[in-house]
Amino acid sequence: MVKERPPKNGPGKQVTGPRGGTTTVTQAGMFRKNLWISQEQNDRLRLLAFRTRRSEGDLIRQGIELVLALAKEEGAEDATRTTETGERGDEDEDEKR
Repeated sequence: MVKERPPKNGPGKQVTGPRGGTTTVTQAGMFRKNLWISQEQNDRLRLLAFRTRRSEGDLIRQGIELVLALAKEEGAEDATRTTETGERGDEDEDEKR
């Protein structure tokens, strides 16, 4: 019996973001992001993942949560939010004109 394989990117659905772009969201509600890190960051991340028996992705997600928590404490989180139309939420009405 041949097993059907899920699509390469995994099961999910296409959604349109506030700026009109589309992305795939997994059934668990996860978005894919790509980023570049230095060789030193890569080496340290791999070693920490090995020593703590956690995935690199899990450690990166934890780091994101720490940065967002810090931004919230400093009151900077509101400046990073976007409106439903994709406009930045930190602009004053006079600046838009």
